[in-house]
Amino acid sequence: MTATKKTSLAAKMVAIMGEIERIPERGRNQHSSYNFATAEDVSDHIRALMAKHKVAFFPSMVDCDPYETETKNGKSMHGVRIKWEMTFVCADSGDEKTIGWYSEGLDTGDKAMGKAATVGCKFALLKAFVVWRGEPDPDAETPERGASNNAPSSKVKKITKAQLKKMETAVKATGRTWDGFVEWFAGQNEGQTPENLPREAADAWIKKLESWANSNGDSGDDASRVAGKLDNAGGQA
Repeated sequence: MTATKKTSLAAKMVAIMGEIERIPERGRNQHSSYNFATAEDVSDHIRALMAKHKVAFFPSMVDCDPYETETKNGKSMHGVRIKWEMTFVCADSGDEKTIGWYSEGLDTGDKAMGKAATVGCKFALLKAFVVWRGEPDPDAETPERGASNNAPSSKVKKITKAQLKKMETAVKATGRTWDGFVEWFAGQNEGQTPENLPREAADAWIKKLESWANSNGDSGDDASRVAGKLDNAGGQA
């Protein structure tokens, strides 16, 4: 008896792509003046076809990065960036396909996480099934580039007080003054000061400075070269 060949996940997803009809644009973005398909409508249309073809969908949160920012009126706003793994599984064959995805949500209350999850799943489904609904085409406009700003965005996690204190201690351990280091640093970074460093960059600087301090100036690594430049800038204690 010949076994029945099971339809692959790819074949089922192609079938779903072919059956997806126009999704109504019942949402309205008042700020940018365009209509869009709501997350609810996208879910209703695509979910029904996935169930018909026995394709399951599993969104898994891989990483979560919460942050605080402000509205243009100065009101506190909570934000979150989420890294996802969106997995499609064929219920018949067990075939699966995982795609990476990112989403972000902002809210003045406690709904930032929910917004990020909703928009992440919505657009992952739309793009996976090659559906373009309502959002402006990126080629339709060219954003104007403003003046360069070397300070980190309010969405970037800035250096902590503990990191700043650790950096200051590391600088002094090299036999140099903190003021001298700050002056040299600003000259090398177009006026940016250590107080505006992102956390990851701060950690990298702390390691460099501690490496030089522990080597007593005998190392040939980047930290030693930094220390030499500090000497030339008058940064010695």
